[in-house]
Amino acid sequence: MSIIAQVSTSNWYSTDNGLPQNTVKDIIKDKYGFIWLATESGILRYDGSNFIRDNRFKSDNLFLSDFLGSIEKDSILTFNYYNNAIKITGRKIQDTLLDKKYFQLPDKNKTYRKFYKNSLTGIFYPDVDYYYIKTNTGIYYFNNHTLDFSKDIYSPKKNMGLPIGFNQLKNIFVHGDQIFIADPVKRKTIILSNGKISYDNKPNLYNDPTSRIYWHQTTGQIFVIHHDKIYLSEFNKGKPILRYLLSYPNIGSQFFCSLFYDRDYHKMYFGSLTRGLNIVTLSGFYTSQKKIPFANEVSYAALPFGKNAVITQEGILYTKSKAENIFPLSLNYDKRNLLYDNSGNLIYKTNSSIIRRLKKTNYATKDSTVFPGKRIDAIFKSRNLYMANMVDEDLKCHLYIFKNDDFSKTGYRFVFNQNINSVIHYDKNHLYVGTNDGLHLVSLPERKIIRHFARDIPVKQIIRTKDGRFWFTTHNKGWYSLNGSRVIRLPDDSKGMIASAHTLAEDAQSNFWISSNNGLFKVPEKAVLDYLDRKRSFIPYYRYTKVYGLYNNEFNGSSNPSVNLLKNGEMVFPSMEGFVFFIPESIRSYYPRKDQLFIERMKTGHKNSPIPGKILLNGNFKPVEIYVDIPYYYSTENIALQAKLENSDDEQWKTLPDNRMYTLSDIAPGNYTLVFRYLTSARGTFAYKKIPVMITPLFYQTLLFKALVIAFMILIIAWLIHLRTRFLRNTNRKLEEDLSHRDHELKLTSADLETTKNRLKTESDYKQQLVQSISHDITTPVKFITLLSEKIAKTDDQKLQKKYFDSIYKSSEQLYKFTQGLKKYSELYAEEMIYGEKYALTELIEEKKTLFQEIALMRGVHLFTDCPSAIETCINRSMLGIVLHNLIDNAVKYTVNGTINITAENSGNKITITVSDTGKGMAEDQILYYSKLAKSDCDNDMMLRNYGLGLHMVIQLIKKIKAVIRFENNSPYGTLIKIDLHEKH
Repeated sequence: MSIIAQVSTSNWYSTDNGLPQNTVKDIIKDKYGFIWLATESGILRYDGSNFIRDNRFKSDNLFLSDFLGSIEKDSILTFNYYNNAIKITGRKIQDTLLDKKYFQLPDKNKTYRKFYKNSLTGIFYPDVDYYYIKTNTGIYYFNNHTLDFSKDIYSPKKNMGLPIGFNQLKNIFVHGDQIFIADPVKRKTIILSNGKISYDNKPNLYNDPTSRIYWHQTTGQIFVIHHDKIYLSEFNKGKPILRYLLSYPNIGSQFFCSLFYDRDYHKMYFGSLTRGLNIVTLSGFYTSQKKIPFANEVSYAALPFGKNAVITQEGILYTKSKAENIFPLSLNYDKRNLLYDNSGNLIYKTNSSIIRRLKKTNYATKDSTVFPGKRIDAIFKSRNLYMANMVDEDLKCHLYIFKNDDFSKTGYRFVFNQNINSVIHYDKNHLYVGTNDGLHLVSLPERKIIRHFARDIPVKQIIRTKDGRFWFTTHNKGWYSLNGSRVIRLPDDSKGMIASAHTLAEDAQSNFWISSNNGLFKVPEKAVLDYLDRKRSFIPYYRYTKVYGLYNNEFNGSSNPSVNLLKNGEMVFPSMEGFVFFIPESIRSYYPRKDQLFIERMKTGHKNSPIPGKILLNGNFKPVEIYVDIPYYYSTENIALQAKLENSDDEQWKTLPDNRMYTLSDIAPGNYTLVFRYLTSARGTFAYKKIPVMITPLFYQTLLFKALVIAFMILIIAWLIHLRTRFLRNTNRKLEEDLSHRDHELKLTSADLETTKNRLKTESDYKQQLVQSISHDITTPVKFITLLSEKIAKTDDQKLQKKYFDSIYKSSEQLYKFTQGLKKYSELYAEEMIYGEKYALTELIEEKKTLFQEIALMRGVHLFTDCPSAIETCINRSMLGIVLHNLIDNAVKYTVNGTINITAENSGNKITITVSDTGKGMAEDQILYYSKLAKSDCDNDMMLRNYGLGLHMVIQLIKKIKAVIRFENNSPYGTLIKIDLHEKH
């Protein structure tokens, strides 16, 4: 099993995604919270979302060096190789006069350069012979071989008798007024304080030969890098101590020349000479995985085990740093249900049994309780009751409640229509049961379900918090407060991710932690209760994602349990890539300060311009992009960065996108106030920033111009009304003249409409009969194929299976050919052309024979045809095909172990087709009914008797093609049907 370390997310930035150049010389943070980068192509400002480059300063050469100056005094300086000076103040970059006192100290014929940073690359200025470091107690001069000290620049130097070479400066750092020089050869540390030398002879990481020291005088930060581990040096009680930050594999090969640790946002910045900037987010989340080859890391239910671990039914014990087996793996069981019985045994389930892993044998052995004929979907435990959801064949869910922990004695049983997902005690005698169709209140003494509410809400899990309140989560329907039978839906977050909430857990600070399919939410319980009491309309959700160090944003729910609280204070959630461990108190929610939002830049078209306190626009202004500068280094959804335009038609708060930009467009002239707000704490406290917006109207937007336009429009309308009145009078006279003529035309039209109505009714009947006919024609082949498929499934005889497969293939092929012609079939009943080109009748007969051949053979029926190839007809092939299809279908359907003969003969202008069978035959009253129906001239008689649809359709088509059909009994048994076709002359 592998050791799992603290998770840190890493994001590289280079010329591909934000940087103008890949050499980041130095990194610093100003007093306003913005990060500044010195590169060989200029200075960049980073606010957590964008890298902003200002190209307005006049330096001809941008090969910038390190940052000097004072952060507290808002005066950060940097110089290039040509000693051009650039100053950062008030969040802006400006040229400044070069003042060499920032980095040089003249002394007679010598010039000492200020030593303010030791680089990880170990590179020093080749043209420098002397360095100095100034503290509050004096100045130390390093002459490559000697070390001098003076109280100030006017006092004489004193040799301290300590030979220090430039190569030792790479191990120097300063805390307060004390200078420390690590000596990795002698494994000791030299301390310079108030002009005196002392030693710390204790070997430590500072003076370890494999350690590297990075010190930056302006930021005051000191890092010690030892075997890819990075430590931050802090000063406590007069001694330097190291605090571990993170591990960075192969840091020595990355050519980093600058480091910066942002304490406010717990991020580490690495500036590289070749690769750009790497921002590493340090995390308090730990993801533990089993690392078994070919096994996924998807985790579900687990139970606390000891003080700092959870155990799963697979037999794996997880801590935040490792995973190990404690009993043989059980990978085939349902991982969503796990509980302890009264003796501490592990209980989980299979499809039809409940397994118990015995604590007394350290879970090496197990026994089970089997429920024959029942499918167990889930098991639950609430207080002293054990429960199982068992699903029957009708998908009814039976909640069995057991009074003992061996599941042998059933106390109650309740039946539900939908799946049971959660069960919890409401009080001593009542249970809440959450199902896919809402909540149920169950009474144990009455042994019945007494209430069903929250219908159509798929309940996932019901949770009770320490104050006795109930909550429940759902399948993609949000999360709810539950009080008796009153449910209240809590609002969603800005991106709607909490709609897929899984479960809820409460930490020691009364915060709710809610897992979901997309992130882990944290929200103060008080904020939720204030919302329920209508004291606030907003809930300040804080969503943790991969940016905060999670391996995966997707957590898992629908399991019992879905979260665990360990004795050591850790909270454990299952996710798609292992179990996530963390101590809630150590997971920070990051918010900007109240004074850290700045509205100073805007863009109109392609023109950038500053905002000097208010926004002035003309009435015909183009859309204006207003940039919101806020040094915030996580997702802005967690601080609810919003804006609204007061005094406008739409004063609703709008959430700003990730680029932190607000767009003004389509605003009428007038005076407005643009208000921005953002959260500054988890309590839901907002900070506000207001910017006046003045839109000056153009001449055509003034009130006077609008009044003149309205008056002119009134005059135009009055004139148009006058013209319209005259026109209507003339029109009325003409209408009266035409009225009598139109009355006559309407009578004629009425007669035509009646005719059309009758025709449409006939077409509607045709369409209805068409659908019935198609359904009738394909029923027998499809039923036959179904029967053969059933026989294949029941036999192991390969010859029979092959025979059945051949029959299915042939029947399917013919059925496919039949359905290919359904377009013509759909036009059949409305078809007026009953004659067309001649075709051989034998082809049509053989086609229908082939379609029913396999079905007939399965019924022991032999199909015979006798049709001379010389017989041809021009009667519509589709119509005649349906007639033959239905007659042969009926013959096959009512004949078993017999014969069917299909013959045709030609005598003059008449063709006679005969279909006879040796089946059970037709009753006399049926023959009489169909014969009478065939001779009737009225189509309304077609459905008077329920003798089947097929022959009714046949008779209707026979009439349409002007043929004659006769029905007779076949001798000695069966049915004989003859059709006389009359050819067109």
